[in-house]
Amino acid sequence: MLRRLGSIALIGLISLILLELLFELLLRYFHLAPDDLRGVLRHYYLNQERTVVQYDPACAHYDSQLAYRLKPGNCHQQEREFAVNYAVNSVGLRDDESSLQNPPVIVLGDSFAMGWGVEQDETFSQRLEQLTGQTILNAGVSSFGTVRQQKLLDQLPTAGLQTLIIQYCDNDMLENQRYDASGNGLPIMSRSDYAQLVRSEQQKHYFPGKHTYHLLLRLVREDGDILSHPAAPQVALSPQAEANLFLKLLQSTSVDLSEVQIIVLELNAYSENDNAFVAALRQALAARPDSHTQVEVLDVSAWLDQSHYYALDGHINVHGHERLARELAAKIQENN
Repeated sequence: MLRRLGSIALIGLISLILLELLFELLLRYFHLAPDDLRGVLRHYYLNQERTVVQYDPACAHYDSQLAYRLKPGNCHQQEREFAVNYAVNSVGLRDDESSLQNPPVIVLGDSFAMGWGVEQDETFSQRLEQLTGQTILNAGVSSFGTVRQQKLLDQLPTAGLQTLIIQYCDNDMLENQRYDASGNGLPIMSRSDYAQLVRSEQQKHYFPGKHTYHLLLRLVREDGDILSHPAAPQVALSPQAEANLFLKLLQSTSVDLSEVQIIVLELNAYSENDNAFVAALRQALAARPDSHTQVEVLDVSAWLDQSHYYALDGHINVHGHERLARELAAKIQENN
């Protein structure tokens, strides 16, 4: 009897080890994984493996006005699909000090604009600077929505600002809604809440059996539907309402943008770019010809496809940044 139980236990242990190895191979060779498993693998990677830069003590710190800032200096991010270094200037932006000298072009945005997953000189901001010969300040910060981007702009040198590039993402809507619903006040997390998020991120280290543990946990929590894709966030606003809210928030900055050329583009994860927001924003601008006359909206869905994105991580790769830089350079030169 004991020998039989021992054999069953041994078979179970070997099965778990094989399952762990299989899951590791699927993550490592994600592009070869069956389509039905890709949603599960991405969900696992994003929630259990990927480093979140803004909660890495080496890369960021708490800020009472913006929740966090990038930490001046250098830090490193290494993931399954890339390894990159961040060089951050004195105001907490992934750019050099010289770009703070009244730049004619400023880029606002989130992790896409910051250059998540590519080296410093490969971001579309830096490539745009090389292509146009103009000083361009990369003010993209991971997870910043439109509200915090505008609040950040208030703190930057804008005396020589001629062109403002705003990179929008579909998840900006949550931050924008909170700001609007609270009467134009954005609730900022406390220092202790930020510290808790930092501690949670530090628990993403690997331990033997980690893949299997979370795989089985997901199986239990989702009633056996192991192949289900992560639930998409509920979209509470129509594209028209989302666009109108975005235009409203453009006025939340104290910087005079009346003579500034504003270029807006939307970048979403995993090449999930469509022209719904873009079309709605163009329609909203056409309906108010006396407001934001300098705003131009670009549709990146015609430029980027899955080859421009990391398959597992979901951010644009070096080829995506290069394509954006060239398209933006052509647009800026056309406007000039």
